[in-house]
Amino acid sequence: MNTLQHIARIISAIFSPMLIPVYTVALGIKLTYLYTLPSATVWTVIGWTFLFTAIVPVLGIFLMMKLGIVTDSGLNRQRERMWPYILAALCYVGCGLFLRHLHAPAWLYMFLVGGAVAGIVNMVVNFKWKISGHGAAIGGMLAFLVFLAYNGLNAWPMDGWIFGAILATGITGTSRLILERHTLLQVAAGTVNGAVCVWLALMFAV
Repeated sequence: MNTLQHIARIISAIFSPMLIPVYTVALGIKLTYLYTLPSATVWTVIGWTFLFTAIVPVLGIFLMMKLGIVTDSGLNRQRERMWPYILAALCYVGCGLFLRHLHAPAWLYMFLVGGAVAGIVNMVVNFKWKISGHGAAIGGMLAFLVFLAYNGLNAWPMDGWIFGAILATGITGTSRLILERHTLLQVAAGTVNGAVCVWLALMFAV
């Protein structure tokens, strides 16, 4: 593995679909009126999001590997992606319901619902064509930030954050191409899917 591929692997890990919800929920708190919440509350929400969308899926995939359902922890084999996608979608929905139970604003938990829908769409498409899960996750985060700015929900200027999300989207997609996990069209399709599903879900929150 050359240096460029090593860097691409690190970027893919940093912007994993299991971590993007954690980043997005954290930004949703930091960049809106929710920043006034007590630190203990903020870290509780972030911690539970991490549990639902990262820890549980990782443990689930580990169990699937033990059972022989999945043979590649990177989920690079197209035929093995169905059950991990279903697990991830359920975890997203579970996290959304938990945030709703905590009386979080609708736009925060509907982001997770949109992410779950994007995952299901990816799963269905994946039966015929390998679409990018990384693209769907980062596209959903970008749509979320644009939605906050568009609807005036932000407490701070959003230009830099949106630019950063666009840059992260490009870098993440490029890393998947360098690693030859997807074609450009597969990355683009995943990104559009994530952005559209999250945006449509968020529209039910206003």
